This record gives sequence, structure tokens and C-alpha cells, in this order.
Amino acid sequence: AWNRNELKAPYIFQKGAPSILPGFKALIDLSVEGNGVGSHLGLNYTPNSHWIIGISYQPKYVVKADGQVTGDASAQLASLGVTNFNPNINYDVAIDTTVPSVLALATQYKALNNINYSVQLEKVANKNAYDFLELKLSNGQNSDLNALLGATGYNERTPLAWDDQYILRLAIDLPLSRDVRFSFGAAVTENPIPPSHTTPLTAAINKAIFSFGLSGIKLGQGELSLAYQSVYRN
Repeated sequence: AWNRNELKAPYIFQKGAPSILPGFKALIDLSVEGNGVGSHLGLNYTPNSHWIIGISYQPKYVVKADGQVTGDASAQLASLGVTNFNPNINYDVAIDTTVPSVLALATQYKALNNINYSVQLEKVANKNAYDFLELKLSNGQNSDLNALLGATGYNERTPLAWDDQYILRLAIDLPLSRDVRFSFGAAVTENPIPPSHTTPLTAAINKAIFSFGLSGIKLGQGELSLAYQSVYRN
């Protein structure tokens, strides 16, 4: 898996930073990219012509990324009345992101009237992956900041404390005519992010997704398929 992260936003330094930095604010520009190797295992069982039962498992894996973070702390320094101090932040940065394991159980029933019913339940093990986010900063270019911290780098740790997440997926696929089929799908879940760790920078979590589709619509020598999706967020 290849991953790229970019962040341009105000940032508050966390508890993992040297004692002088937690709570310190700066405008940062972070860009990292990297890759990791994951796997996905699955097994299907068909007891008869009507039922399909499946199980799949994705073990957790780590994506190692590196890049650079720059920033400007001039607004914070001015508010503290600090002068003659270089406000620029410039570090090499490495981030190891753990992708959580996912266990899924699913079944599909094929009825005699050519209607298919599907149900799937997933468990995303966020607790073992999103406990904290650590930024490994090194090779600091600001001599004033290096002297203040007594080092050219440090590990910045942001608490996450996500909960495990369960996702329920339901679907039905049925014929409207000899060629045209209608499908409906829904996925519902809860927000795994504790309210105490939610910030304006937290990505939106979809609470429910509903999908509708038509397929097999003949248009001369071609075929048309239509789909609509509605998303409800926390």
C-alpha cells in the first residue's frame, strides 16, 4: 500500500514534545509519503445453490512514511512578547502509521425468484492501531530552536485512543424485468473517535451510507447503469 499525507494547518504541540513545547502553537506544512505491505485472507463456503457464507481477515500492517515539516511560530512568539528568535520550523519527519486489522463475516442468500440478499458484519480493530500518532522529527534547521530544546530533533506524540468499530452492511438485488435489475445497499456504524480527541482537523466519519442502483438498461448496442449514494456523517 502506498500512502501520502499532507497537512497545512495550525498545530498545537503535544505531551510527547520536550517540556517547554506542549501547548505551543504554530502554523505547519507537513508532507510525507511511503508504503507498506499488507495481506488479505478470505474463505467462501457454499453449502447449497442458495447460500454462500464467507469470512475474511486483513491483518494489521505498518506504512512507513517520511518527508518534511516546516512551520511558522511568529504569531505565538509575538503573543508571548518574544523577539530576536527565529520563528521558522524545519525538520525531517518520519511517521509509522498502523493500518488496523479487519475481520469480516458475510452471507448471501439467492432466492428462487432471482432476488439476492446479502449481510456483512465487520470489526475494525482500531484500539490496536490508533492509540497514538508519533512524528519522529530530526535534522532541525533552526539553530535558535535547537539551542532551546538542546537537540536537533525529538518525537512528537499525539494521543488518538480510537475505539474498535463495527460496521453492518446490508444489500438486496432484484430483477425489475428480464434485463434490468435494482439494487439497494446500506452500511451503518458508530464514530470510533472519542469526543475528547475530536478536533476541527479530524476527518469526517460516515455514520450511514445508502446506495441505490439500476443496471442492465439497454440503449441500442450499449447498456446503461445508474447509481446514487447518500452519506450521513457524525
